[in-house]
Amino acid sequence: MADDMMDHDDSFEDILISFGLSNRAVTRFMEDYANANDLLMSNEDQIKLVVSIQNKMYRSHATANQRCYINTSQLNRILAFYKWTIFAIKDARAFYDENSAASFDLDWINSITDAYNMEDPKVTPMSTAFSVTVPTFIGTNWHDVKAKMTALLMTRIGNAGIPLTYLTRERRRLWENTDDILNLQERRIATKVYAGTTFELDNSELYRILLSTFTATTLDNVVRSFQRHSDGRGAWSAIIANVEGANYPSELKRQGDQIIENAFFDPNKNFTFEKYFDKHVKSHELHAAANAPVPEWRKIDQFMKNIKCSHLQNDYRNLKDGAMYQNFTAMYNKLNENYRTMIQQGIIKPISIFKRKITEVVEAEGMAEEEEAEAEAEAEVDMEDAVEAVVEVAEETTMILLTYLACHPESTSKTCHSLMRDGMNLHKSRSPQSGL
Repeated sequence: MADDMMDHDDSFEDILISFGLSNRAVTRFMEDYANANDLLMSNEDQIKLVVSIQNKMYRSHATANQRCYINTSQLNRILAFYKWTIFAIKDARAFYDENSAASFDLDWINSITDAYNMEDPKVTPMSTAFSVTVPTFIGTNWHDVKAKMTALLMTRIGNAGIPLTYLTRERRRLWENTDDILNLQERRIATKVYAGTTFELDNSELYRILLSTFTATTLDNVVRSFQRHSDGRGAWSAIIANVEGANYPSELKRQGDQIIENAFFDPNKNFTFEKYFDKHVKSHELHAAANAPVPEWRKIDQFMKNIKCSHLQNDYRNLKDGAMYQNFTAMYNKLNENYRTMIQQGIIKPISIFKRKITEVVEAEGMAEEEEAEAEAEAEVDMEDAVEAVVEVAEETTMILLTYLACHPESTSKTCHSLMRDGMNLHKSRSPQSGL
């Protein structure tokens, strides 16, 4: 049996040479890291330090046969290979024998360097509020609850540097068999083993999330039965076993059929074409979850059957034989495009849009009335202020006249204008500014 590539010194030497390092640089580097397993047990900062010291120590060896320098590109390849050992060997328990070393060539390492050298996202703190609202489980809505829970776990980065969805996947795939998964994060989610310190921390966090989500539901006791070890994986598996029994696929199909059973689209009703489409998409989703996907031809047939619009039916008859419209989504997109065109041309006047426009007009008129009322209120306030000012002047004038007449009773025969003038003079003469 061939040796493990990770422990095989010659394999590691061949890999480093394929990365572009000189023979002498490889020899010096392998004084610190004799094989790939030694590299795995190190860390990124230590690897950089080893290379930096080597470059300084052997700086004078510039001739071709003595060159020990490891340039930036070569260092990045070494670091990417180090990350590969973490993801593939440590986290996914992959195995490669010594004969596999030849496949780790320059083309391979260059194809992964950028992606593998990217820094992992930071762990989501427990105190971070949930960004996805999971519906309360009521027994018949498990499909929606499960979908939202999966979406929530995608937003929570675990200690392994990947979303917690790896804890709820249906099965683990072998790293060696996942070359078809081009996205590194998705590959790590699909292959990480349920073991090690990072798993234990993530498993405990999953339990906390499940307990928070299913408290005061019929699944509460199911989750709490795993409280002793905070076993999130165990709790999730128990939930699945409890909810997704033998009749679950049939229940999903029943729910899918029920959604579209009485659904129809009529432009003369206050129900949009988009909402009608969404109902069918939801129905297809439930059937797919029950491992009973609806064929494309049947999706289209069910969709068109309850469209009560002659213009759309005529459109469909013109499109149905086209090769590009044998897919349900493609057919809908084309019908919806033509539907919008007919609305713009005034051929179709759907109530849903017309009613919305009326609502917008009513709202606009309401806003205008409010603005007008505010303007009138402000004008009333201004008028009240003006009246108060006039009253104040009148009161002051009256006091002036009375004061003058009290001092000069003989002046009662004078005209009002004369009295006012004489009164003002007397008022000024008695004011504090006069000094009297």
